[in-house]
Amino acid sequence: MVGELFSEIFHEISLHPQTFAIEVVQFVLLVLIVKVVAFGFGKRRGFVRNMLSERQERMAQGLERADTAPVALETARQEVEEKVTAARSEAAQVLVDARGEEHALRETADVEVEAEIAQMRKHAEETLATEFEEMHAEIRERLVELVAGATRSILNESYALSEQRALIQKAILSGIERIRAEENRRQQEAVVGEREPT
Repeated sequence: MVGELFSEIFHEISLHPQTFAIEVVQFVLLVLIVKVVAFGFGKRRGFVRNMLSERQERMAQGLERADTAPVALETARQEVEEKVTAARSEAAQVLVDARGEEHALRETADVEVEAEIAQMRKHAEETLATEFEEMHAEIRERLVELVAGATRSILNESYALSEQRALIQKAILSGIERIRAEENRRQQEAVVGEREPT
């Protein structure tokens, strides 16, 4: 069967040798054109060669990246650790600063509150002293009035000596009780006034 095929090919070649020669030349030209286009000629590179060289470059770059990837990963990891450490240090410093400011603010507030309390005490003491002096002056005036009134009553009316004494004692005692009640009322008002914020 193969022999018959070869004998038929030779028979065709011998009948039409020019057609065969033209076909062989066309085939050779086609092979040369494909070779030049695909693989290039001289300094000119063909598209297959270009594709192969690009692929080789990409593979080389990929291998290079694969080689440098662990180093880059380690560098990135170190940078992240440094940033985290710096952030923690900064956060600790911010916390220390905030605590210091809080302490300073508390001390300032304590000083201000103590000054205000001292001022309130001083004001309350001055008010009590003034009221105490006014109360003593009023007590003296009332005692004088009581004694004068009792004396006038005694002089205007003729009472026995024991009656006069009893009348004077009664007037003095009732005056003292009124004065004590007035004093207690003023002290209570002063205590209530001292407790109220200014």
